[in-house]
Amino acid sequence: MKSPSIFLSYSHKDEDEKEALVTQLRVLEHAAEVCLWNDDRIEAGGDWNREIEEAMAEAKVAVLLITANFLNSRFIREVEVPRLIGRHRAGELKIFPVIATDCAWQTVKWLREMNVRPKNGRPVWAGSEAEAAEHLADIAREIASVLDNIRPEQDAASAPGRSSEPPETLRNVPETDTLFSGREDVLRQLHEILTTPPRRAVLSGMGGIGKTRTAIEYANRHRADYTGIFWTGADAESTLISGFVDIAKLLKLVKDNTHPKDAVAAAQSWLRSHPGWLLILDNVESLQTARKFYLPCGQGAVLLTTRLAKTGGLQVEHLPMDKMSAEEGALLLLRRAQRLGDKEPLEAATPEDREAARMISEELGGLPLALYQAGAFIDEMFSSPTNYLELYREKGMELIDWRGESESDEPTSVTITFSLAFEEIVAKNSATADLLRLCAFLAPDSIPEEILIKGAPELGDELGAAMADNLSRTRVIAAVARFSLIGFDPDPPRVLSIHRLVQRVLRGQMDNEMQRLWIERAIRALNRAFPERDFFECWETCRLLIPHVRECARLIEEWRIGFPEAGHLLASAGVYLWERAAYRETENFFKLAQKIREKQPGPEHTDLARSLHHLADLYREEGRFTEAESLYLRELKLWERVQRLDVRLDLTRCLHGLALLYRDWGRYDKAERLFQRAIPIRVSVLGEGSLHVAWLRGDLGELYCYVGRFDEAKTLLEDAIEVIEKTGGSRHPLVGLYLRDLATYCKLIEPPEAEKILVRAMDIQKNLYGSDHLHIAKTLYGFARLYNETGRYEEAQNYYKRAKEILEKSVPENHPDYALVLNDFAWYYHQRGNFSEAETLYLRVLEIRKNVFGHEDAGIARTLDNYALLLEETERAAEAEALRKQAGAIRAKAAPDNPTGNAPADAPAPQGDAATEST
Repeated sequence: MKSPSIFLSYSHKDEDEKEALVTQLRVLEHAAEVCLWNDDRIEAGGDWNREIEEAMAEAKVAVLLITANFLNSRFIREVEVPRLIGRHRAGELKIFPVIATDCAWQTVKWLREMNVRPKNGRPVWAGSEAEAAEHLADIAREIASVLDNIRPEQDAASAPGRSSEPPETLRNVPETDTLFSGREDVLRQLHEILTTPPRRAVLSGMGGIGKTRTAIEYANRHRADYTGIFWTGADAESTLISGFVDIAKLLKLVKDNTHPKDAVAAAQSWLRSHPGWLLILDNVESLQTARKFYLPCGQGAVLLTTRLAKTGGLQVEHLPMDKMSAEEGALLLLRRAQRLGDKEPLEAATPEDREAARMISEELGGLPLALYQAGAFIDEMFSSPTNYLELYREKGMELIDWRGESESDEPTSVTITFSLAFEEIVAKNSATADLLRLCAFLAPDSIPEEILIKGAPELGDELGAAMADNLSRTRVIAAVARFSLIGFDPDPPRVLSIHRLVQRVLRGQMDNEMQRLWIERAIRALNRAFPERDFFECWETCRLLIPHVRECARLIEEWRIGFPEAGHLLASAGVYLWERAAYRETENFFKLAQKIREKQPGPEHTDLARSLHHLADLYREEGRFTEAESLYLRELKLWERVQRLDVRLDLTRCLHGLALLYRDWGRYDKAERLFQRAIPIRVSVLGEGSLHVAWLRGDLGELYCYVGRFDEAKTLLEDAIEVIEKTGGSRHPLVGLYLRDLATYCKLIEPPEAEKILVRAMDIQKNLYGSDHLHIAKTLYGFARLYNETGRYEEAQNYYKRAKEILEKSVPENHPDYALVLNDFAWYYHQRGNFSEAETLYLRVLEIRKNVFGHEDAGIARTLDNYALLLEETERAAEAEALRKQAGAIRAKAAPDNPTGNAPADAPAPQGDAATEST
């Protein structure tokens, strides 16, 4: 193919516009004896992608036909334009943009940078055909002028005696035979940066992340792209001087006795007068010092590697290196372990090796140095990835320290790499060292600055004082983040991060006494930071803190820590998790808090009573009524023994919880007596207008709904909503709760009004809980009941299904609320004649209710009645009769205070609606 001079870039959707432009350019082609290249030149069966790449590489002029289709083309945007702009900025090609139609060209950054504007303020085809032709002719004449200036240079380049072969690349890049794997995205980005003016790149990251090895790989892969590749260490000014002396010697510019200063100047002068080189400064400790060495070198490409996280405003492209992905890390590990060949993909490994390698990669935090060492261990010790994973979990620090006989190319282990960096930090400022020690005992990711601020009084004299002052705290965080030992995101919510292997090394450097000191400080600081009440107003804060509570809970158990703040932290976090329906983890936290508080001294055991209350609330929520009752009664005895006035509110919390239990259990008389006992006490403590008094009265209103006392229920619920909105705001979770109950269970509310109320309740609850919470499921259930009762059957079925799906994911399998929804859903199918689905659900409801309430519960009797009716309608009379006898026997034994069973037939009682009160 003839070497082209003009490359035309356009969208195939703009063929008509292209042909008008090509007409003008082809006139130029014949007049100037140059070649116009566009996709028409691609031959059938050819490699079109390669041909386009070659055409762009050889072109001296590029004409861009800019339309909406052009701007929307992914191939043009991601392949053609970046390559053409790179050559344009390097002075190797001239771009002529032609704005052909009205489109959003003003929003395109590179067009704005090139100061592109349409002729006379209008696109080419905005006027007459004559105007368009004249515009295109002007462009053709400008292109002809550019090509005339280029032709003499091309003729000289092809003159006899001038070699077209590039000279052999001069280089002093360190040789290595260590395996390189992954980092393909980094290498691609590096190449783009280093081939686009100003051709300055900084690779940054923590020790062991692979900066130096990546720089070597880049130099090796692109050896042919540069006239010279020069390498020098840069950890100190003396190292840079020595490196530039070596470069001068490589270039044969100096003698052995030349003064180092003169040698540096000679190397810089050569680089300034020669194009096309790459200079690599490895392990830069001071960017300003490095700048003094590379800035006088001219316009070649410069690559710096450094631990420094910021570039200090230098005109360089910053490329931070992060940990490897699980797949990248697994591939490096398996290749180094020789479980895969150097070119084999991860998929070629056995499934067992792949899974174990991914898990090791995650355990080692994707750190290439650690993964390389792990692969060497597996290789040299005749081990396997699965075996290494087991050993690492048992003997972590010993494996991190391990160095094999064949690892001479990697002079430092992970431990040494991080220890040296830590020693450097300690030497600069002991508060920064203490910050690292604290972070070693929290979860590694997203450590909120809030822990440092609110927990400052617990962090020791030096770190505590630094964290209490805004400027001092900023300086300490910056000092550690500067060397990539921690990461810091200054935008809200302002979080730190630390690599898990840095944590392991830091812990390993502390003796047991020092570890315990910082574990206790971390727990106490976290306890100060964790919100105590009104979680719905600070759930985002709680969400960020929970991973750190989990890590502290693990340490509390491992180190047998039992001071009061530990129990308080676990109880507070457990209450938040309970609100988020994370029942299993909630129980673990509550039990651990109870265990701590049972060992605390003191005759009154008020903290223990609060732990019993939390656990009882949880068991009530889960339908474990017998266990909940035992804990509430034990708690009640503790509060009744305490004579202090300041615990009366705690007493009402216990009475409230026990009342909810008996309401959910169907023991309505007992529940009402407890409500009536608790309300006057709470009024005497808090006053009539208190949110917590309204809470009690609202829950009593729910109870009245269940037993059919709708006038009283409506008044109590509406009054409670009014008080809560005044004191806690219109978006308080209790407002959503009582609106739902008012609409779902109170028969005095008309259907249109009930639907509006449910919509409002759902809006509040979705904002608080998301879309998959227990409370959302129960509000969906309210919609389903309403639509079923008003004949909107298809909508009812959809809402029943969605409620069922959420409950299956968010509550235990024997949860009473699950039975509640299934029971109504079964009746819905029964009424619609879908007997198979209804029977399946009836059987599941019976199973759950027997597990939760026992075999003699009145709710079971009602489900048996419905199931018996279904059997009769499907001509199974004998089975139906047997079920009716079972239901009759249950009713005969119904509790005296609850003659109708655990819920009225038309209003099954929800479980655990109220948000619990905090410690």
